[in-house]
Amino acid sequence: MRYSLLLFLLINFYFINAQINVHAVSGSTLGAPIGPIKEGDEGSLQGGPSFGLGISYKVKNYLAFHYELKLSNKKGAYDAYTQGDTVYAFEIPNQPPALFPTTFEGRVKGAFNNAYVDMPFYASFKFKRMRTNIGFYHAILIDGSHEGNVDLTLGENFSQINDEFDDSEFIAPYDFGLLLGGEFYVYPERMSIGMNATYGITSIFKKEYPNIEGHFGNLYAHLFFRMVLY
Repeated sequence: MRYSLLLFLLINFYFINAQINVHAVSGSTLGAPIGPIKEGDEGSLQGGPSFGLGISYKVKNYLAFHYELKLSNKKGAYDAYTQGDTVYAFEIPNQPPALFPTTFEGRVKGAFNNAYVDMPFYASFKFKRMRTNIGFYHAILIDGSHEGNVDLTLGENFSQINDEFDDSEFIAPYDFGLLLGGEFYVYPERMSIGMNATYGITSIFKKEYPNIEGHFGNLYAHLFFRMVLY
């Protein structure tokens, strides 16, 4: 009985280790937070490093599940046109300020520089040396930056406003979204190169952020090299 149990444990240990491997992954992100785009808006995709470790569980020769823990730098920049209604406070000596309804228009230029712990979980479907990936990801913000400047005109050249802003405190601490991509084995079962695209279905901003309308989600391509360690 003892020998049978020992044999069972050895076979089970071999089976589990044969189906699970640990891999390293490194590469870069390329993208930006994306929201409603108005006429006159401009933006630029920016890149940052991404690297970490992962585990894979092979269910069949063609099907496997993967979980990774990565550090990812996600950047982006924009130059947006803005307009609307406001109230201008005209200062009068020794009296309360006089309030004048007026309009404003101008441009807002800003940049993101956010560091996340990315945790993608996805299934892969293998065909020869190709693999398709589909799943989702969860990310925790480590350090976030959203800074820029505004250049506005009140009324018809009534007043000019040019000022810097720092809205980093309004970046959401968590991010969750979808993943879709693929890769190609450069060395069978050991090394591959690929790209996964991710889109955040939760907003990059906290709900109380007052300066946006609509949904802004992280949209990034993750270019990577993967190597199985054991």
